[in-house]
Amino acid sequence: MDVNATVDQLISPSGGWNTQLIRGNFNLEDTNLILQIPIVKVNREDNTLWHFNENGKYSVKSGYWLGHRLGNMIGPSNISHRSSWWNTFWRVKIPMKVKMFIWKACQDWIPTKINIGR
Repeated sequence: MDVNATVDQLISPSGGWNTQLIRGNFNLEDTNLILQIPIVKVNREDNTLWHFNENGKYSVKSGYWLGHRLGNMIGPSNISHRSSWWNTFWRVKIPMKVKMFIWKACQDWIPTKINIGR
């Protein structure tokens, strides 16, 4: 298929999926998923919608709030487990400079090439 191919090229003239074309261009797992998508026969032009905003349009505010929510989701789902691990870690009898190094490494505070670039 052409790099700039669109979904409508995968639909046969009769209105269903062109299964032969799909099977010839996609792996089995993707083929099965594509063929499960129902084809809606509405004669409308496609639009780009941002479903994180009520009016469907992107705004910097909606992008900010999405990023903020995603930022809060990063990490383990059980934060109390992580907190109790760090409490135990700080009580271990090892030199403070070793504890600080481990803590900085876990927080990505070590000035590695990647962290400096970020």
